[in-house]
Amino acid sequence: MSQQNRLFRKVSLERLSSPEQLDRLLEVVSPRGWLALLTVFLALAAGLTWGFLGNLPSKVEGQGILIRGCSVLDVVSEHSGRLEQILVRSGDLVEEGQVIARLNQAALEVQITNQKVQLESFQNQDEALRIVENRNQSLEAENLEEQTTSIRETIRNFRQQADFLESRIESQEQLAEAGLLTQATVLETRSTFFSVQQEIAAAQAQIQNLEIQRLEGEKRVQQERNRRALEIEQTRLSLEELKAQRARSTEIVSPHEGRVLQVMTSEGNLVDAGTSVLTMELTDPELQLVAFLPPADGKRVVPGMEVNITPTTVKPEEYGYLRGRVVDVSAFPSTPQGMMRILRNDSLVQQMSARGSPIEVVVEPITDPDTPSGFEWTSRRGPDQPIVAGTLAFASVVVEERRPITLVVPLLRRWFLGVETPSED
Repeated sequence: MSQQNRLFRKVSLERLSSPEQLDRLLEVVSPRGWLALLTVFLALAAGLTWGFLGNLPSKVEGQGILIRGCSVLDVVSEHSGRLEQILVRSGDLVEEGQVIARLNQAALEVQITNQKVQLESFQNQDEALRIVENRNQSLEAENLEEQTTSIRETIRNFRQQADFLESRIESQEQLAEAGLLTQATVLETRSTFFSVQQEIAAAQAQIQNLEIQRLEGEKRVQQERNRRALEIEQTRLSLEELKAQRARSTEIVSPHEGRVLQVMTSEGNLVDAGTSVLTMELTDPELQLVAFLPPADGKRVVPGMEVNITPTTVKPEEYGYLRGRVVDVSAFPSTPQGMMRILRNDSLVQQMSARGSPIEVVVEPITDPDTPSGFEWTSRRGPDQPIVAGTLAFASVVVEERRPITLVVPLLRRWFLGVETPSED
């Protein structure tokens, strides 16, 4: 074979030397190419269809906390003292008026002990004096009775003597009328009669004086007993007031019925009046999400918008999102004090207000009794565990849905025509 023939393959030389191959059609695109081209056209058609009929949601995202009643309540100590005992823990349900903690009031306990000793002393003293008074009254009554009996006996004798003198006067007057007796004798007898009458009156007055003396003695004794009884009663009332004060100042009670969220202090710590002992939530209101959105985006949110809630205790890739709906949007940006009232955590307040004073948005989760948690989820049943208050969560609010083509057309005009399209807020 010549050198030229070795430069070409044998098959190629045969094809060139065969003129009958010239009448075959030239294959421009293979079947695989047509299939790829069809796929491209279908993709373009699907893209155009989605551009005109599909929706692109515009979302605003923020963080918040799931609570009841849109606020957390403080249970504060109305008095200062050392915290001796805490009777509840986080998660406990408490009733209105239930004692949740006790303070140690050492100074008040000393006052109560002293008042008890004083009351007991007054009571013992009263009992001892009553015994002496009863004995003295008995002796005095016997003495007065003896004096009264003696005076009455004297009166009886005087009356007998008066009766005798009265009859004698009558006899002497008859004798004087007959001239057998002088009038001087009659007058002497009559004078003696009047003296006896005066003695009787004086004796009767002595009996009255003895009775007055008895009554005055009883009155003095009764007045002394009343004074002591008043002293005892005042001491007892003072003791009761101290006990009531101890109950008020040592027992910290819950002003509401609800659930304990967090205990703010520990046993043994000194607390001042007005110090928060624990935080709690009311159990009656429904569970709500209080979310804090960036100030620029938060003003785009209005009541009725749909919200996807992601509690930090739930994996969204496994259970989806908790569905909710906006029920209230604050008219003004939130202050750190207002956020602290809800979050009760300085770090969370700083974290959620890092991009400026946020807008507070209240979201109401949609209920579903057929799910384990009692709420509606983007998945079929959501997580098995309940969603409790105090759980942090992320909120994604759909503020707008737009056709994809409305985003593409302005972009194409800017690329090909150099026309600037004003942005839509």
